[in-house]
Order: sequence, then C-alpha cells, then structure tokens
Amino acid sequence: MLEAKHKNFVAPGFEIEVDGKKLPLDKFAIMNLQINIPVTVGLRSMVSEASQCQFTVAGMYDLKNHKFTESALETLKMGKKIVINGGYSTKSCLFVGYIQYVSTDFSSDGAYITVSGIDSSTLLNLGKQVSGFENQDANQVVKELVSLCTVNGFAKSGSNIGRFSNTKIHFNQFNRSNNEFLNFLARREGYTFAIIHGEVIIKDLLKTTAPIVELTYGESLMSFSKAIDLSHQIGGVKVTGKNDKMEPIEGEVTKCSIGKTGKNSALDLMPKIKDYKMDAMDPIAEDAASLKKIAQSIMNEYAVMLVSGRGMCIGLPELYPGRYIKLSGMDSKTNGTYFLTRVTHSFGSNGYVTYFEVKGAWTN
Repeated sequence: MLEAKHKNFVAPGFEIEVDGKKLPLDKFAIMNLQINIPVTVGLRSMVSEASQCQFTVAGMYDLKNHKFTESALETLKMGKKIVINGGYSTKSCLFVGYIQYVSTDFSSDGAYITVSGIDSSTLLNLGKQVSGFENQDANQVVKELVSLCTVNGFAKSGSNIGRFSNTKIHFNQFNRSNNEFLNFLARREGYTFAIIHGEVIIKDLLKTTAPIVELTYGESLMSFSKAIDLSHQIGGVKVTGKNDKMEPIEGEVTKCSIGKTGKNSALDLMPKIKDYKMDAMDPIAEDAASLKKIAQSIMNEYAVMLVSGRGMCIGLPELYPGRYIKLSGMDSKTNGTYFLTRVTHSFGSNGYVTYFEVKGAWTN
C-alpha cells in the first residue's frame, strides 16, 4: 500500500521556501538536509523540545571575487520564515519555522553555508516572567501564550488546542519562562504542547491509539530496537491542595489511563511496584476531581517511560510524532503499536530515510 501511494518510492525530493520564495535547487546545491520533529512526553518535562531543520549549501562561493554568489547570505538571512516540503511525486509539509543560525565554513574542499531553522515555540523561551494571574480564565491565558509563537506566520493555531477545565487561575508564574508556564498548564490537563509542521498542538496525544501507518520488517521497516525499563515506574500518585476555603483536599490514582496497546503494564510485570507511590502538590486546583485529573496525568507520564525504542524506515513524509505506529514482521514480543516521540527525516547520500523513536506504557 505504501509503495503504491508513493509510486514505489522513486525520485524522492524536497523543496525549501525562505521568506515565501522557493530556493532554486539548480543554483543552491543543498547537502545533508535533516528535519527533526520531537514530542516531549514522560516525567513531566518543564519545556517542550522544538522541531529543527539543518542543511548545508555548497557551490555558492565565487573564489575569484571572494564572495558568495546569488546573494546567498542575504537569501538565507536569520529570522526569515522557512518552510520545507518533502516526499516523492507529491510533497508534504515537513517543517515550518524560522532561520535561527547561519555559519560559513572555508576548507580545502570548498566554502559552505550551514543553515539551521527552529520552530517558533522557542520564542516562548525568551526571558523569565513573574506575571501574576488573579481570577483569570485559563483558556484565555493559554490563547495569549500561544499568540506569542504564531507571530509572522511562523506557526498557526486551530482545532488542535484542547479546552482547559480550570476556568479561573489564581497563580503567580514564579520566574518561569512562557514555555515552562504553558507546559505546566498543559500537563495538568494531561495535554502535550508541541508545534508540528507549523501547527500549535495542545491536547492529549496519548489518547488516540489508532496507528497512522504500519511498517513491516524486511519491507518498509529497515531496523528497530526495543527496551523495557522499570526504573521510572510507580504504583500510584496522590496530589494534594486546598479548596477555596483553604481546607485540605486530595486526588489519587493507582493505574495509568493510556489506551491499551499491549498485554502488560509495569504493575503486571512487577506487582511490588504498587507499594511505591508518589506525592505531589498543586497550587491551582480547588476541588478533588481536578486533583485526581492531575494525578492521572503524572501517573501516565511515568507509565509511558516503560517501553522505549528506535528504528529506521524508508523515507515516509506522513510519519510524525504525537501519534501511534504499528510495527510487524518481527517476533510476537516486539510486534505491536507504539507512540512516536521523535521523527527525523534525512535527505543525503543514502537517499531519503526516516528515523523514529517511540515510547509505550504496555509490553507485548
């Protein structure tokens, strides 16, 4: 099916658009294009990792006149919007962001320009904030934070931003960056914050377990390795807080709620884990139901650290993190459905290949 969709994977290629204009690839000799798209899940990460791209430009230096030709450095100027599409007969969006880094390198092999782009979630990392929120709507606060990374068309926001149940926030940002604060709010809801292909996503990505594609070892799947690790597993989470009358409240869970994509959880593998529980506090929630939801989010983030893996497949533009992937053609303990946490598209001397990393809360 994949072979038919992509015309037997013949003639892979890409397009790079800078500031609304396509680079003429007959003049800009692009080497070693890498696009890295991560989704941060597990162990309550404070800051989401940004998508990045990097490529090298050769053949643009005029040795006689001692300068780069075709206004190469002006075209690849820092701060400009960059869009990359790739694939086969039909190109799909693989990256949207802005040029963050440009270097020039001179050696006996020639002169090269290296360009790195990054998604606009990094704009939320600029500086620390001490903003106070008193009786403010959580959804409006999130909307204002998201607007900081959609400037200049570097990203867009739409239907992939979930609703926040805490309608009012009484909180101080406590010297967090806007990225840290947005992740803090998102993870209390069980949401993941990421920018994928230029779209802001804040939702429960672990919930939808239907795989986006199936890869078979010996065919589209070139390699895969899997590991199971109990070192981060816990038997439950209890979160405490205070209601509006300053009375103590709590919420507790003892099982992960991630959609089942295997046979065994950490508790099935080692029942003694149930005795090792985690305590946490939340400064915003004012009822037990909200605290239980937060406890569930923490429990799930530990549970998804049980299984990890990485693989390589033929270049697939439709592969992106934040969804599940089905792997087959291996033994029964390895075949299964996994959550994609990182996808790297690589165009180089070996053609077009895609690397990926996965996590999971269930073994097979």
